[in-house]
Formats: sequence, structure tokens, C-alpha cells
Amino acid sequence: MESSTSGTVVALFIANKSGSARPENHNHNPMIMKKSVLTLLLAAICAAPSPAEASTDSYLSISGGMTMMGESDLSGTLSGFSYTLQDAVKYEPGYAINVAYGLRKNDFRLELAAGYQANDVDTIGNLEANGVIKGDGDILSVMYNGYYDMDMENVLPYVTLGIGYANVGVNYSEPGYELDSNNSAFAYQLGAGIGIPVNDNVTIDIGYRYFATTDIEIQPGIDLSIGSHNILAGFRHTF
Repeated sequence: MESSTSGTVVALFIANKSGSARPENHNHNPMIMKKSVLTLLLAAICAAPSPAEASTDSYLSISGGMTMMGESDLSGTLSGFSYTLQDAVKYEPGYAINVAYGLRKNDFRLELAAGYQANDVDTIGNLEANGVIKGDGDILSVMYNGYYDMDMENVLPYVTLGIGYANVGVNYSEPGYELDSNNSAFAYQLGAGIGIPVNDNVTIDIGYRYFATTDIEIQPGIDLSIGSHNILAGFRHTF
């Protein structure tokens, strides 16, 4: 590590590797948690009533928008001591994309959704990303979401809650040091929004989601917190 980075968050990374210039990638793969989440998703999908059985409407939805990552904490152990660096990583606004297939019955909806979001790093500790020092993160998620729609005259306000699985990628580089990590984590989200019917089949959807995962281990002994505020707009097409 060059002297300009001493005392920063990145110095903790290198100290934790006992002087290694380039840490090997670490893929934390909590198979038990992944299997439990996927089993839960599968069971919920199987339990969802089919259109033939319960007169449900099926739909496809596509949405996209802006994601604002919350400031991430770094925590772990260093030389036998536990530490937490609050708000250690700050991000620039990024983008999010979601697609989903769902079933609707009366005021309730259940859907299986896939999402992707990405953000560049703004600062790490007191270091500002400047092209030489740079970082980014992205999240690929599979979520099972429930909705409650409130039928008003010309609009459909709703609240939503979801659980699922996410793969979180974290990249950081500076002269003499690189970090490239991909980790699996339990994910959850909650939010609210409004649907605006265009006709019997198409509804414009505008909403907010708070999305988060359990802490991810970007390197042995170093955990990163993940949470984002997403503002999305799109449409639903009912069949």
C-alpha cells in the first residue's frame, strides 16, 4: 500500500491480508441459506392459486429507474480486535431494472421478480474515486413479492413486501491493490407506490422500494452492509 492510502479503509483490507499485494477472490457461498430461500420461493409459487382454480389474472411487469445506495458500513476483526467503520463507503446514484410475472386476485398480488441494479463508488473513507482509485457494486436479485392494492376511483395505491436471494458484486482497485468479490445473501424489500390504469389491460406503475441484504463478506473477516433506495417507473400488462 502506498503511503497516500494509509489510515484509510483500504489499509484495513491489506492489513487483513498480512501484506499481500493482491488478495485472491473470496466467494462466500452460504448454501444452507440459499437452499432455504429458494425452497421458500418454490413453495410459495406452488401454493399460489392458478388462474383456473381461483379466477386470478396473470400479468407481466417491467420497470426501471434510479437507485441510491445507502452508505455502507465496514466491520470485522483486525489483529484480534473487532471494528466497525460507519458510513465507510459512499456511492453515486445508479440505475435499477426489474421484470416480474405475477398473479392478481381481488386486491392481492403475488409475483416472482428478477432485478439488477448498479452503482459506482463515490468515496471510500477519505479517498475519492478519481479514475486511478475506483470502485463499483452491482446486485442481481430474485424476489418473491406480495402486494396489497387499494382500489380508489382512478388510481390503485399499493404497499409491498418481498423476500429473496441476491448476488452482490463488489470491485475496487488502486495502484498495487485490487478487490473483486461476488457473494450470495438473503435479500428483502418493502415499499409503496401507485398504479394508474390506462385501460383494462395496461397499468402504469410508479413506486418506491427499500432494498437490502444481510451483510456480505467481501473478504475473510471483512463484512459490508448493503441497502438502497429505489425509485421506479414502469407498466404492468394483464392477460
